[in-house]
Amino acid sequence: LARCGRNRVDSMYRGPRTNPVAEVAALDSPDLSLSDPAPLSEIEKLQQSPLIKAFGESVVTLLLSKKAFQHRINALDDIEGIVTGSISGKHVNVDLVSNAVTAVGITLPDAICQVSVRSMCLIETLINKLFPDMLPGAVQECIDPVCA
Repeated sequence: LARCGRNRVDSMYRGPRTNPVAEVAALDSPDLSLSDPAPLSEIEKLQQSPLIKAFGESVVTLLLSKKAFQHRINALDDIEGIVTGSISGKHVNVDLVSNAVTAVGITLPDAICQVSVRSMCLIETLINKLFPDMLPGAVQECIDPVCA
């Protein structure tokens, strides 16, 4: 079980781990089953209304789930399918792409590596679909001024 992010660095300063498997499991789900995630609260529904409108409440519920990391991965899979399915020729639904980027912003800093990696894969898919003829260097030149 691989770990990424801040928790991995912090663990180096705590001394030897007595049960690394238990530590990894504690980061996410006490049981690794894919039981239903907790429903969204009314506040979460209000805060995430653009995402819910774009992808549906069930996908956003999975995206925000802390019950099992596989929920978040499944949500990213669904989001990728929705966005790539909406791209036809030169027509792009900018709102869907924008909401997909918002979803990546939510999941990229996840403590579970698999979720962060899946987020990066979604970014790569978006770039490949939106800029199929551009070289990676040209894409980077477009992104750099925005990130500065």
